[in-house]
Amino acid sequence: MIALTKPKFFLPVHGEHRMLIKHSQTAQSMGIPAENMVIINNGDVVELTEESIKVAGKVPSGIELVDTSSSGMVSAKVLQERQSMANEGIVTVAAAIDWNGKLLAKPEIHLRGVVTCIELSLLQKLVQQRIEETLSFRWSEFASGSDNGRPEVDWGGLEGILERELMRFLKRELQCQPTVTLLMQIPETPAAKVTDGRRRRTRTAAQVAS
Repeated sequence: MIALTKPKFFLPVHGEHRMLIKHSQTAQSMGIPAENMVIINNGDVVELTEESIKVAGKVPSGIELVDTSSSGMVSAKVLQERQSMANEGIVTVAAAIDWNGKLLAKPEIHLRGVVTCIELSLLQKLVQQRIEETLSFRWSEFASGSDNGRPEVDWGGLEGILERELMRFLKRELQCQPTVTLLMQIPETPAAKVTDGRRRRTRTAAQVAS
């Protein structure tokens, strides 16, 4: 084809990088000068004039995953969470806390896709102990003053601390890195006093330092 068309410029495409190099060497052996050809990567913009050919820029490229349930793309963060859940499973912990920084009931814990030899009842007991210890030592950092007899509580900050402690604990006890979801139920609070504590946090234990 090169012998028939005798091109002035040459742009090898398709195949691995080493294949593109070999293709360009073939073209050079048939008389096309090296300065009249370019080796490009996905996304490269090629500028061609009557006298020259060169890479003049780059555009976004690569694999984009589409969620079939919607028209949106699957972001890298969502993909990472899905891979983590598929590989290590998911642990959900639900805990209700009162105005005094105490658990109102035993926390509920649910495991999905997590391989462990620890009985769920024992794991629930250990999780409860960890939450109670954290509340005992850290409550004063997030509760201060009073409003109609109730302390002003930074529920968001408290939730973050509980989340990190649970992830460290579960990573150590389960010997894996499951996705951990903490559902923290807080007392009813006037709208004007609500902080960002009533949230659902989902992270993986791999995101928390040992």
